[in-house]
Amino acid sequence: MKHATVTTANLWVGLSLAAFGVAAVFWMIPTYVTGAVADTGQLTPGFMPRVAAWSMVVFGLIVAVSNLHVILTDARATAEESEENEELVFGRNEIVNTVILVLMAAAYVASLTFFGFMVPTVLVLGVTAYFAGYRRPLGLIGFSIGLPLLLEQLLWHVLNIPLPDFPLVNF
Repeated sequence: MKHATVTTANLWVGLSLAAFGVAAVFWMIPTYVTGAVADTGQLTPGFMPRVAAWSMVVFGLIVAVSNLHVILTDARATAEESEENEELVFGRNEIVNTVILVLMAAAYVASLTFFGFMVPTVLVLGVTAYFAGYRRPLGLIGFSIGLPLLLEQLLWHVLNIPLPDFPLVNF
Protein backbone atom coordinates (compact mmCIF):
# COMPACT_ATOMS: atom_id res chain seq x y z
CA MET A 1 0.00 0.00 0.00
CA LYS A 2 2.16 2.83 -1.35
CA HIS A 3 0.85 6.37 -0.88
CA ALA A 4 2.02 9.66 -2.15
CA THR A 5 4.17 11.56 0.26
CA VAL A 6 1.87 14.55 -0.23
CA THR A 7 -1.05 12.60 1.27
CA THR A 8 1.02 11.56 4.28
CA ALA A 9 2.34 15.10 4.69
CA ASN A 10 -1.21 16.48 4.52
CA LEU A 11 -2.30 14.01 7.20
CA TRP A 12 0.46 15.19 9.54
CA VAL A 13 -0.15 18.85 8.76
CA GLY A 14 -3.86 18.43 9.55
CA LEU A 15 -3.11 16.68 12.83
CA SER A 16 -0.50 19.30 13.74
CA LEU A 17 -2.88 22.14 12.96
CA ALA A 18 -5.61 20.54 15.08
CA ALA A 19 -3.16 19.94 17.95
CA PHE A 20 -1.95 23.54 17.80
CA GLY A 21 -5.57 24.72 17.90
CA VAL A 22 -6.29 22.57 20.96
CA ALA A 23 -3.17 23.94 22.66
CA ALA A 24 -4.32 27.47 21.87
CA VAL A 25 -7.84 26.91 23.24
CA PHE A 26 -6.86 25.20 26.47
CA TRP A 27 -3.45 26.68 27.27
CA MET A 28 -2.26 29.69 25.24
CA ILE A 29 -5.42 31.79 25.21
CA PRO A 30 -6.35 31.34 28.90
CA THR A 31 -2.73 31.88 29.95
CA TYR A 32 -1.58 34.71 27.71
CA VAL A 33 -4.69 36.69 26.68
CA THR A 34 -5.53 39.13 29.45
CA GLY A 35 -9.21 38.95 30.39
CA ALA A 36 -9.89 35.92 28.19
CA VAL A 37 -11.55 33.93 30.97
CA ALA A 38 -13.76 36.70 32.42
CA ASP A 39 -17.35 35.61 33.01
CA THR A 40 -18.98 38.99 32.43
CA GLY A 41 -21.49 37.78 29.85
CA GLN A 42 -19.93 40.08 27.25
CA LEU A 43 -17.32 39.48 24.60
CA THR A 44 -13.86 39.16 26.06
CA PRO A 45 -10.49 39.70 24.39
CA GLY A 46 -10.27 35.91 24.07
CA PHE A 47 -13.37 35.54 21.87
CA MET A 48 -11.80 36.00 18.42
CA PRO A 49 -8.66 34.00 19.29
CA ARG A 50 -10.94 31.17 20.44
CA VAL A 51 -12.90 31.33 17.17
CA ALA A 52 -9.63 31.14 15.23
CA ALA A 53 -8.30 28.29 17.38
CA TRP A 54 -11.48 26.22 17.09
CA SER A 55 -11.42 26.83 13.32
CA MET A 56 -7.88 25.45 13.27
CA VAL A 57 -9.07 22.35 15.14
CA VAL A 58 -12.04 21.74 12.84
CA PHE A 59 -10.24 22.39 9.55
CA GLY A 60 -7.14 20.50 10.67
CA LEU A 61 -9.26 17.46 11.53
CA ILE A 62 -11.06 17.69 8.17
CA VAL A 63 -7.74 17.67 6.33
CA ALA A 64 -6.39 14.83 8.49
CA VAL A 65 -9.50 12.64 8.18
CA SER A 66 -9.78 13.10 4.43
CA ASN A 67 -6.14 12.12 3.95
CA LEU A 68 -6.41 9.25 6.42
CA HIS A 69 -9.35 7.98 4.36
CA VAL A 70 -7.15 8.00 1.25
CA ILE A 71 -4.41 6.10 3.08
CA LEU A 72 -6.65 3.47 4.72
CA THR A 73 -8.91 2.74 1.76
CA ASP A 74 -6.12 2.87 -0.78
CA ALA A 75 -8.26 5.36 -2.67
CA ARG A 76 -6.67 7.54 -5.24
CA ALA A 77 -5.81 10.96 -3.89
CA THR A 78 -7.10 13.84 -5.93
CA ALA A 79 -4.24 15.04 -8.08
CA GLU A 80 -3.76 18.74 -7.71
CA GLU A 81 -2.82 20.41 -10.93
CA SER A 82 -2.51 24.00 -11.94
CA GLU A 83 -4.34 25.57 -14.86
CA GLU A 84 -1.25 24.85 -16.97
CA ASN A 85 -1.49 21.13 -16.04
CA GLU A 86 1.63 21.31 -13.91
CA GLU A 87 1.85 19.26 -10.74
CA LEU A 88 1.54 21.47 -7.69
CA VAL A 89 4.36 20.99 -5.19
CA PHE A 90 5.76 22.84 -2.22
CA GLY A 91 9.27 23.68 -3.31
CA ARG A 92 11.92 26.36 -2.97
CA ASN A 93 9.78 29.17 -4.41
CA GLU A 94 6.96 28.41 -2.01
CA ILE A 95 9.34 28.36 0.94
CA VAL A 96 10.79 31.73 -0.09
CA ASN A 97 7.27 33.16 -0.53
CA THR A 98 6.27 31.81 2.89
CA VAL A 99 9.30 33.43 4.54
CA ILE A 100 8.49 36.73 2.79
CA LEU A 101 4.88 36.49 3.96
CA VAL A 102 5.96 35.81 7.56
CA LEU A 103 8.34 38.79 7.49
CA MET A 104 5.63 41.03 6.02
CA ALA A 105 3.19 39.88 8.71
CA ALA A 106 5.75 40.64 11.44
CA ALA A 107 6.40 44.09 9.95
CA TYR A 108 2.64 44.72 9.79
CA VAL A 109 2.11 43.77 13.42
CA ALA A 110 5.10 45.87 14.52
CA SER A 111 3.85 48.85 12.52
CA LEU A 112 0.48 48.78 14.32
CA THR A 113 2.19 50.24 17.38
CA PHE A 114 3.67 53.16 15.47
CA PHE A 115 1.01 53.93 12.87
CA GLY A 116 -2.23 52.59 14.36
CA PHE A 117 -4.61 50.21 12.60
CA MET A 118 -5.68 52.14 9.51
CA VAL A 119 -2.40 53.17 7.86
CA PRO A 120 -0.63 49.77 7.88
CA THR A 121 -3.81 47.90 7.00
CA VAL A 122 -4.57 50.14 4.02
CA LEU A 123 -1.00 49.70 2.78
CA VAL A 124 -0.94 45.92 3.28
CA LEU A 125 -4.29 45.40 1.57
CA GLY A 126 -3.36 47.67 -1.34
CA VAL A 127 0.05 46.06 -1.92
CA THR A 128 -1.34 42.54 -1.52
CA ALA A 129 -4.24 43.13 -3.92
CA TYR A 130 -1.86 44.74 -6.44
CA PHE A 131 0.57 41.81 -6.34
CA ALA A 132 -2.34 39.37 -6.53
CA GLY A 133 -3.09 40.85 -9.94
CA TYR A 134 -5.83 43.39 -9.25
CA ARG A 135 -4.86 46.51 -11.19
CA ARG A 136 -7.98 48.71 -11.45
CA PRO A 137 -7.01 51.88 -9.53
CA LEU A 138 -10.44 52.91 -8.24
CA GLY A 139 -11.31 49.39 -7.10
CA LEU A 140 -7.89 48.96 -5.50
CA ILE A 141 -8.17 52.24 -3.59
CA GLY A 142 -11.78 51.59 -2.61
CA PHE A 143 -10.98 48.09 -1.36
CA SER A 144 -7.81 49.15 0.45
CA ILE A 145 -9.51 51.99 2.30
CA GLY A 146 -13.08 50.71 2.52
CA LEU A 147 -12.42 47.32 4.09
CA PRO A 148 -10.30 48.64 6.99
CA LEU A 149 -12.86 51.40 7.65
CA LEU A 150 -15.68 48.86 7.68
CA LEU A 151 -13.69 46.51 9.90
CA GLU A 152 -12.77 49.30 12.29
CA GLN A 153 -16.41 50.40 12.59
CA LEU A 154 -17.56 46.81 13.09
CA LEU A 155 -14.98 46.15 15.79
CA TRP A 156 -15.53 49.47 17.55
CA HIS A 157 -19.32 49.81 17.45
CA VAL A 158 -20.52 46.19 17.38
CA LEU A 159 -17.87 44.26 19.29
CA ASN A 160 -16.56 47.18 21.40
CA ILE A 161 -12.95 46.34 20.59
CA PRO A 162 -10.75 49.43 20.27
CA LEU A 163 -8.03 49.33 17.64
CA PRO A 164 -4.71 51.20 17.84
CA ASP A 165 -4.96 54.82 16.65
CA PHE A 166 -2.47 56.73 14.57
CA PRO A 167 -0.46 58.45 17.33
CA LEU A 168 0.07 61.76 15.52
CA VAL A 169 -3.50 62.40 14.34
CA ASN A 170 -6.72 61.11 15.89
CA PHE A 171 -9.06 60.31 12.96
